[in-house]
Amino acid sequence: MKNTVLGNRAVAIVILIATMLTLPGLLQAQIVNGDQEYRYAIIVSNATNADSGWAEVVNALASKHSGQIFTYSSDISETQAQVASYAPDYIAFVCRVSETSPSFVQSHAWPYMRALDSDPFVDAVWGIVTGAEASDALKIMTGPTQMTISTMLGGTSSCNVSNFPQGIGTNEATYGRYYLKHPDSVKAYTCDDGPTDRTNWLVDMINGDSLIFGDTVDIFVTSGHGNYNIWQMHYPSSGNEGYFRSNGMGHLYGDPHSGPDVDIISAHPKIYFALGNCLIGKIISAGCMIPAWIHSGAYLSTGYVISEGQYSYQHGATKAYFCLQDHYSWPKAFFLGNAVFKFDLDNHTPGIGSPPDFNGSAMYGDPAIDARVPDEGTYDTLLYAKELIVSPGYDRDTITFRITMNKNGRPGYTSKWGYRSPIVLFPFRVDSVEILSTNADTAVIADNFALMYIWHQGQPDLPQGTERYVTFVAVRHHVGVTEPAALPQLPGIATLVSTSPSPFSDRTTIRYNLTGSETRVSLKVFDRSGRLAKTLVDQELRPGIHTAVWEGRNDAGQNLAAGVYFCRLRVGCQTLWESTPDNINNGAIGLVTQWMKAVMEFISTPHHDQPVRIYHLHRGTCSVWSYLTAGVARACLIPATVTVAYRNNHKWNEFYERRWVHWEPVNTYMNSPWHYEHWTSFGHARGTFDWRGDGYVWTTTERYTPVCTLVVDVDDANGNPVDGA
Repeated sequence: MKNTVLGNRAVAIVILIATMLTLPGLLQAQIVNGDQEYRYAIIVSNATNADSGWAEVVNALASKHSGQIFTYSSDISETQAQVASYAPDYIAFVCRVSETSPSFVQSHAWPYMRALDSDPFVDAVWGIVTGAEASDALKIMTGPTQMTISTMLGGTSSCNVSNFPQGIGTNEATYGRYYLKHPDSVKAYTCDDGPTDRTNWLVDMINGDSLIFGDTVDIFVTSGHGNYNIWQMHYPSSGNEGYFRSNGMGHLYGDPHSGPDVDIISAHPKIYFALGNCLIGKIISAGCMIPAWIHSGAYLSTGYVISEGQYSYQHGATKAYFCLQDHYSWPKAFFLGNAVFKFDLDNHTPGIGSPPDFNGSAMYGDPAIDARVPDEGTYDTLLYAKELIVSPGYDRDTITFRITMNKNGRPGYTSKWGYRSPIVLFPFRVDSVEILSTNADTAVIADNFALMYIWHQGQPDLPQGTERYVTFVAVRHHVGVTEPAALPQLPGIATLVSTSPSPFSDRTTIRYNLTGSETRVSLKVFDRSGRLAKTLVDQELRPGIHTAVWEGRNDAGQNLAAGVYFCRLRVGCQTLWESTPDNINNGAIGLVTQWMKAVMEFISTPHHDQPVRIYHLHRGTCSVWSYLTAGVARACLIPATVTVAYRNNHKWNEFYERRWVHWEPVNTYMNSPWHYEHWTSFGHARGTFDWRGDGYVWTTTERYTPVCTLVVDVDDANGNPVDGA
């Protein structure tokens, strides 16, 4: 716990949220987050889809990602309305090389990707699936969905090899110089014993023949002069080094300064990144660099279709979110890089100049491939740690995006290939957004990401440990999941918005969000021994944002000693139940009953349904109701069990309040076991048992059926008792 000292007083505060009912989060916890469920759109021309080889690629993508196929005759804009309605997380443009011109990238694909909803940002992670032949594209589509990017090989000193577990970065301007990053070192160290001409050396390492670490290359990065069919190794002149070239058959090879050509033949899945090269992303035929790299195992390739320059932006942003300040997958880093590009352009962020490449780069490959730097390993520390915290609410959820600086640094646009503003990609979509609180200069909440503008050129570094956050409320939407039914307005749910400052030396302001209906709120401060120090709030409050200020004094107005104090925020009803039979307005038991009846429908069959169907359909039998009721009650700290009458094939619940009390939410039964006295043809509920969560079972028959004690004496023929009978 960090403390702030002023004079001889230092106070730190820890917030504890204690709510009797946090019901909306219970069903939502079953929703699949991340990319376990996503929507994948495949956009392909009718002509390409009519080719049997490319149709196989399209079908492989659709099968791999449960994707939906959208076809067009002459222009991708023909699919825009349908794709916008589908709202995909990923979009793959399947194109033959004749369809992947620079014009397609700049004038069609990028504008299309920003036109799927009303905000100005790209709306899905996207890529172009292509190849010299359909078989090259199919190889990627049937390949791995995950790639661990551990081993970096750089044809440029700007490859940031220290941000990878291991690798070699070579220098394009100084002969023989390279940078070696061992798996157990944090930083790379400089060596000057490399070859003058790196051509054969780099080709051998790409082919997996002589890499120092004995591992295959996972990512290869280049910079310097280039074109659609050539990369010049040395910079600025060609000097005594060679080239990488591609020929008219989609074949990649090294052309040394002297000596024979050397083929690049590597089936190992990898990323090829033309970081600072002009035009290498440009495709005009199968003989260009990108199709040749795909043929040689590049599952993901990224390059400019234009001439890049001193103010180029997109590739630096991609690198920032891939390895410098975050570990997003390569396609997501490319996507987020363009989002922050748009923000910096619109807001004239200091230092960005006039970037020429807003629509000038393309990513080739399956955009859903999860290719990323592992979090495990030894390498240069990421700039910051990030958190995404979601607190479920009734109508909208409260979401906080927070970063904490891992080291002194500049989390904003620093240079062409430097840092960028912090950004987080949501594992869901949001709308109806309202920002509640932020200490960022500017915060942007789009439907699938949040961005914080917190530093710009001319400002000092943010110190290690600095936190920046934005908290907002929004309606969350999950792909492929039917959302829960509208919930009743139960007494409020409290969500902490902020405590600032904390630690503090003078005063702190506690902000909290209350949703639902008007309810009683208790906000109290306790010392470390549990003694009450100060009551800040104890009253009925309406929904909304509320604040409470604590100046470090107790209820008597005396200054408290420096230390750690705990703040307890409690909302909702204070009574377990009102002891009234069959009354839905009955304390916490009545509230849980209301919630169950709001989100579940009773059905008599089937008796053994799957949990996912229960969630999607919001209906279930008495068994389902009893299990869910017990879970909800226990989540609200109410002791509850499942009660079963096997002979009658029925289940309900009991809760504990100095004794076990009958409870059946589906029929709004509470403390009324007489409902089972004349139960259909079976009569009384016979042989009832309580079933505890740990599997312990005990009889409760006496609460539901008249019982008596029957004593049986067994005698033998002579009238003597039979022992043990």
